[in-house]
Amino acid sequence: MLALIVIGIQRNQVNRYNRDQITILVDRINDLVNCGIYDLVIFTQEAYAPGFRQSEFHTDLDIKSAKAVFRIDNADSLFMNDDGESTGVGDYLSGMGINRVDICGVMLMTLKSAKDGARLGFKTRLIGGAMHPMILNQRDISDAVENGVELT
Repeated sequence: MLALIVIGIQRNQVNRYNRDQITILVDRINDLVNCGIYDLVIFTQEAYAPGFRQSEFHTDLDIKSAKAVFRIDNADSLFMNDDGESTGVGDYLSGMGINRVDICGVMLMTLKSAKDGARLGFKTRLIGGAMHPMILNQRDISDAVENGVELT
């Protein structure tokens, strides 16, 4: 089974980038969310104090298809926190029967999450057309590919 994981498309992340680029990125992510090939769609959100506007999702992002929203705190990966302990997301995905994950988004956490997903045994793809180009540097991409991640 295949899951789509969308990382960091919230106000505090997207406000750092060019508005036109973010509009295109959000449209591409919405196309993925609604394309019908995913058994599960997950969004991640940085954990802030409740009601903090910057933690809200981008207003044009179609989150109604999400099966789950994970609030991530103190983590450089969706799967592992800064102390190297599991966030529980990998266990959740396995429990849902997921064995393949497609990952997209704007945060540097996207690349690290892809590598950790592959390390945990998920067939992992980075969806290059649904990631902000600022985080796509050749060294990090090469490292991800060397660690079992496929780039589309």
